Order: sequence, then structure tokens, then C-alpha cells
Amino acid sequence: MNLDFSYRNQNAVCRNLREETTQATSGNRAVKVSLSADYTYSRMLTLNFYYDYQSNFPLVSTASYPTSTHDAGMTLKFTLTR
Repeated sequence: MNLDFSYRNQNAVCRNLREETTQATSGNRAVKVSLSADYTYSRMLTLNFYYDYQSNFPLVSTASYPTSTHDAGMTLKFTLTR
């Protein structure tokens, strides 16, 4: 069984030193979670289950919309050789 987690916070700001203000210009916050599990039914048959989740949240709302994706599935591996 394997579980991976990733969090990234990236941003760019514009600072006006004369007026002492800071304004966000671009960036996003990203989260990713991956889970996979292997099950060996026999020496010739192996099952793999997986789930992936990715989500992006923009720092500036005019840049893009928040997005998220979910992927899940199963892999069946049948080996003919010994």
C-alpha cells in the first residue's frame, strides 16, 4: 500500500514601497493525494487499485477558477510465464 500527499503554495506579490502596500498578482495553492494498493491473488495474477485526487485553488480569482480532478481504477496483471 502506498500513500502520497503533496501541498504546494506558490504566489507572486507586487509591493509599492512608496505607499507601503502589497498586492497579490498571481499564484495558486495545489493539493495532491495518491493512494495505491497491490493485491497478489496468486503468483500469476496481481490486482492493483489506485485513487488520485488533484485540486488547484488560484490566489487571484480573475486568473482562473478552482479545479479538481478525481481518478480511480483497477489494473489486472496476468503473467503467463513462470
